[in-house]
Amino acid sequence: MPSDSTLSRARVQLDILLMLLRQESRSETSWVFLSSDASAIRGKDYFMTLEDTVTRSHAAEIIDADTDKLESWDHLTTRILPLALVGYGNANAASKAEALFHSIKLDVGTRPEQLGNYSDSLVSFCSDFGTESQLAEIPPMDVDELLSSVWRKSDLLSAPFQCEPDLEENAPPSVCEAHWFNLQASLFIPGMKHILDNLT
Repeated sequence: MPSDSTLSRARVQLDILLMLLRQESRSETSWVFLSSDASAIRGKDYFMTLEDTVTRSHAAEIIDADTDKLESWDHLTTRILPLALVGYGNANAASKAEALFHSIKLDVGTRPEQLGNYSDSLVSFCSDFGTESQLAEIPPMDVDELLSSVWRKSDLLSAPFQCEPDLEENAPPSVCEAHWFNLQASLFIPGMKHILDNLT
């Protein structure tokens, strides 16, 4: 019988394989709708994001579709992005923006053009009126800087996390097209999470 550590390694390898397969199966011809919320459960603060994608060429059909048609419709896909854990005492908008970007990066891939195209495809962002509602106000962030950042804790325990570029010594400056991660361009729909939760 395999040991617990062997099973854990196998599970991690399977998760990585599934993540890579999801990255390869993504279509860049879809509109993206995100819905995020955080919940503290047993001393941990989990950040979860649902992603709905609609094939662009069929997006207009959803307006006239009834429930029966949507259940058999192949052009609407709902996924749960990889779950993020927000560190204790870091449940502010910046930490949740980092958690959201990390979840998207794991599911979409780490190429700047992939993440830039994903951001350009965002149509709406839904949350409650809590901290997550501030994510729609965060200014556009350069994907290259987000990918090359390391987080470090300040010497003062009460100070917030600082983000610094992770630069290699003697590395030649790279010239590339800027790609942006931007929630401001999407339609922000606050409050729907609580309304839907109360209805169900």
